[in-house]
Amino acid sequence: MVTPAAPAQERVAAVWEAIDASFDGYLDELEELCRFRSRREEPDGMLATKEWIERRLRALGASIEVVESARAYPYLLARVGTGERSLLNFNHYDVEVEPPGPDEAWTTPPYEPARRDGRMFARGIADDKAALLSRIHVVDAFVKAGVELPVEVRFLIEGKRTLGAPALAEVVDCFPDFVRADGALWENSWSDFDGRPLLKLGEKGILYLELRCRALDRDLSSQNAILLPQAAARVTAAVAALTRSTDGRHVPGFLESVTPWGEIDAATLAAMPFDREYLIGRAGESLRESLTAVDAPAYTVRTSPTIVLSWIHAGPPAGSVALGVPAECSAGIEVRLVPGQTTDGVLAAFRSFLAGEGLDTGLEIEVRRAGEPESTDSSGWFAGVVAAAAELAHGVLPVLEATTVWIGTRALVAAAGVPVVGVGIARPDSGVDGPDENILIEDYRLALRHLAAIIVGMAT
Repeated sequence: MVTPAAPAQERVAAVWEAIDASFDGYLDELEELCRFRSRREEPDGMLATKEWIERRLRALGASIEVVESARAYPYLLARVGTGERSLLNFNHYDVEVEPPGPDEAWTTPPYEPARRDGRMFARGIADDKAALLSRIHVVDAFVKAGVELPVEVRFLIEGKRTLGAPALAEVVDCFPDFVRADGALWENSWSDFDGRPLLKLGEKGILYLELRCRALDRDLSSQNAILLPQAAARVTAAVAALTRSTDGRHVPGFLESVTPWGEIDAATLAAMPFDREYLIGRAGESLRESLTAVDAPAYTVRTSPTIVLSWIHAGPPAGSVALGVPAECSAGIEVRLVPGQTTDGVLAAFRSFLAGEGLDTGLEIEVRRAGEPESTDSSGWFAGVVAAAAELAHGVLPVLEATTVWIGTRALVAAAGVPVVGVGIARPDSGVDGPDENILIEDYRLALRHLAAIIVGMAT
C-alpha cells in the first residue's frame, strides 16, 4: 500500500505500473464498450451502454445517481474517493455527432472493434468512448496499485437524444454542488502528428436561429403574384443580409464585443497545425485558390465568429415545377461565437440590423439552440496542473489551445467558476465520426498516465 504521505513521484510511478500490468484487460474492456450501438436513434443500445458504464463505476465503489430527463437518455452522476479537492470528468456515451456515412465504407464493421497497425478501430472510439473509459480505468489503476485517491473524482456522463444536449443545463442547475469542482476535464481533445497533446482551454459558442415568415393563409397560384406578398422573398432577403460577410463584420454590434487574444495565446493559435490539403480534399479543388491566400488558417478558424445559412425551405420539394406562391418560408442560421460575444447580444444585434434594413416585416426569429463561448485562463492553477502532468506522461511539452473550432456545453460548468480543460486520445487522422474511426493503442496508455499524474498533481 502506497500511503498518501508518499512523494507524488512515487505514487504516480505505482499507478503507472498498475496501468501497464492491466493494460491488455483495459483494451479488452474498451472493445466491449465499443460493441454497444449507442446511437441516439436506437434507445435499446443507448440504455444498454448506460447500464454497462454504471456497472463498471459501481465495481469501483462509486456512489451513483441516475438522473432521468425527457430530453436526454439517463445521466450518470458518480463520485469515488475523498480529498479536499475534487475533479469533475465530463463525457458522453452517444456516438455519431456528425453524419457518419455508410457502414460499407468501413474496412471492418463499425461496431465490431478491430486492432491493426497499432490502432483500434470502432465507431465512437475517438469520440468519446476511449476518453470516457480512460477516466474510469485510471481510478481502477489507483485501486490496483493500492494508492489512495488523493482527490474526489466525479463523473458527469450524458447520453444525448439530440445535438446540443438541451437537458444538461437542467442537470447543472439541479446539482450545483456536484458540478462545482476544483477543476473539470472535458470530454475530449487530441494530440498532433508530433505526439504533442493539445489541451483544450476553450470553445466557441453557438446561436442557432430559425427565421420564419408566413405571408399568406395558404399557397396560391402565381397568376395573382402581382397582388401577393412573398414569404420566400422576405426570408431570403433577410438571410442574404445576415450572411453578407461570413464573419459578420457588416452587422453593427456583432464584432465590437469580441475579446482580443493575448500575445502568447495568439501566437500559439497561429502556430497550430492546419492541413490545407485535407480540407481541399473534402471541400473540392475549387477551394484551393482562396484557402492558399489565407496566411494563418489555424488562427482564423479558431478566432473568427461565423454566420452560416444551414438550410432554407419554401413550397414544394426542390426540383418541382410549381406554378405558385408559397404561403410561408423558413431558414436555419448557425452562428458561432467567440469569447466576448453573448448569445443575447448577438440576437439583439441581428434584430436591430434587420429592422434598420427594413427586412423585419412579418419575420419571426426563434432561438433553436444557444450556448455561450468559454475560455479557461491558460495561466491558471488547474491549466498548469494539467499541462505539467501532460509533459510528465508524454515526455513533450503540451500545446495549450486557448480556443478551438468546436462548440459544446462546457460554458455551463465554467459559469460555476470551474476551470475546464479538454484532454483526450484522438489524432488528426482518427477519422472522428467517419469511416474507420480509430485511436492509436499506445495513446490510450499515455492518456491513462496523464490522468493519473493530474489526479496526484491536484493534491500536491
